[in-house]
Amino acid sequence: MMMEEDLIKVKEIDIAKNKFMIHGIKIGKKYADFILFYANKHKVDKEILFAFLCVESLNRNNLINNSLEKVGSLLFPNLLVKLDLSLGLGQVKISTAKKLLHMSEKNIVKRLLNTESNISMVALLLKNYIIICKNQPQARYLVNLYTTGKMHVPINRTLYLYIKLIEWSVNSQLFNKLLSNMYKNNKKQW
Repeated sequence: MMMEEDLIKVKEIDIAKNKFMIHGIKIGKKYADFILFYANKHKVDKEILFAFLCVESLNRNNLINNSLEKVGSLLFPNLLVKLDLSLGLGQVKISTAKKLLHMSEKNIVKRLLNTESNISMVALLLKNYIIICKNQPQARYLVNLYTTGKMHVPINRTLYLYIKLIEWSVNSQLFNKLLSNMYKNNKKQW
């Protein structure tokens, strides 16, 4: 049986960290105010919120995906709901958002595609998931709950990489470092 450490070589993790850092700078620069506000509002560590937003949007938050999500929401909202897609910066599933928001699916799709609402939803989800897994190794079970909706799932390469990136980001206080640099360099101009 393969050990978790064997799932991804150290070099692959280092490459992912570099990619995460470049992407994290963009996320931090664009959405720092929202991250700070909703982390505080929902009483979630801003480092955890930032790390999840970065990991979830790392390979999905680009012009093509964003355009497809928006066009799909305008032309085929019922299809998006039927497929139960993950949408927005935090890649929240429509069915997951429905449990939190108690509103029509069409309105949920709109909220998920609004970056500020999406960040708020991610913070609220993380708050709930942190409560659920308070006595468990936090990063692993938070990633499991956030990505699959289940606390106990077999670890695959993707989950292992997500766990390692989130642990690294939170433990190194990456968001605080990015904020510090951002405000030092002429108030948000990097």
